[in-house]
Amino acid sequence: MAEKTFAELLANKWKIIRWQFSLSSVSNIITYSGSVINYILVALPVFFGHQKGSPNYVATGSFNIIMLISGFSSFSNIATDLSDLGGYTSRISQLFERIEIISNNQHRKSDIVVSDHIGLENVTVYAPNGTELLKDLNLKIPIGSHTMIMGNSGTGKSSLFRVLVGIWPDFDGTITLPNMESVLYLPQVPYLPIGTLRQQILYPNTHKMTLNDNQIIELLQLVNLSYLL
Repeated sequence: MAEKTFAELLANKWKIIRWQFSLSSVSNIITYSGSVINYILVALPVFFGHQKGSPNYVATGSFNIIMLISGFSSFSNIATDLSDLGGYTSRISQLFERIEIISNNQHRKSDIVVSDHIGLENVTVYAPNGTELLKDLNLKIPIGSHTMIMGNSGTGKSSLFRVLVGIWPDFDGTITLPNMESVLYLPQVPYLPIGTLRQQILYPNTHKMTLNDNQIIELLQLVNLSYLL
């Protein structure tokens, strides 16, 4: 998911770079070629027409052409400003949408109860953008039981666990959970936090639990990981 989002962001950034490069190139060509075009257009009637070096004609024609070219240059600059304004407007719109979502979340009736089992009562889960993912979910998992949650991609399985862990507060209903210190959640993608091997073994109770070296060795032997020593 992260790689797909990054690829879309990178592709959009390249589009912006190409657009800005083309716009800047046209603007610079118009700006710096203005003087050359001015002299050519003024010289044509003088050398090949009926105007033989009239100072008033040369001055007036030169001024009009310079103003015309300046107008085209200003127009290209305005296009750049409008492009930037579009980006600012989009970000402000996203900010207002997020504020509205947060405001709606404040009116949701959500409650977390500590007990000896995992339970869901009329739980509706929402995505951060306000999209409803799961509706009126009821579930009870007693201690010692095994439950497998299955479904197609995008149906809300990971979102449900985010709510259970507490990192996703956007939900309605009542959730019953055991004491968080007695529950371990494993991520979909395995990773190790930064730290020593001892800290990895004691995680997430790194600062609450103390084990001596012999106890750590016994734990590693128990799970067939003693080769890490």
